[in-house]
Amino acid sequence: MTYAEFKALLPDSRVNEAEFNRLLMQAEAVIGDMIVYCVEEMTDKQKAAYDKAFALQIDYFSEAGGATGDGLTSQNINGTSMTFGGGKFGEVNTNPVSVAALRNAGLTVRAYGWY
Repeated sequence: MTYAEFKALLPDSRVNEAEFNRLLMQAEAVIGDMIVYCVEEMTDKQKAAYDKAFALQIDYFSEAGGATGDGLTSQNINGTSMTFGGGKFGEVNTNPVSVAALRNAGLTVRAYGWY
């Protein structure tokens, strides 16, 4: 994903290009860990959901202050306030909206862990 593609998906995101580049590989690792297909095997509809989830995860990392958390219980994502259960120190900050987008596109295993 390029920064231009990211901004096309989330035009209201406050993530700048330098921050995007810093968070890109971290988001790719997190999203890649959740899916059950290689990107090359996805349908166009699944690829669109994957791209959206990927962009949402980058934006979420930016709002959460990085890829790992410190037990935060609430976040503000693109102007929407959301509250989450307290995480453990060092736990990966995974965007529940990204997870839902992947799950709804059939890209995750529903019965697996917290997905």
